[in-house]
Amino acid sequence: MIDKPAAQVWRVPEDLYAPIRQDAVLLKTGEADPAAAAFLAFLQSEEGKAIIASYGYDTH
Repeated sequence: MIDKPAAQVWRVPEDLYAPIRQDAVLLKTGEADPAAAAFLAFLQSEEGKAIIASYGYDTH
């Protein structure tokens, strides 16, 4: 992890690329695992969405 901010940042204009969709799913092998279900629920919560958004991701 980089502990110093970049001197310059250039964001690629959104009209120049197709968005990358990243999803989260609960697999059958994890459906009996309370921790897996809790983690997915957290990702879908307002707190989880706020953390994801703080890293620049859209959470709609």
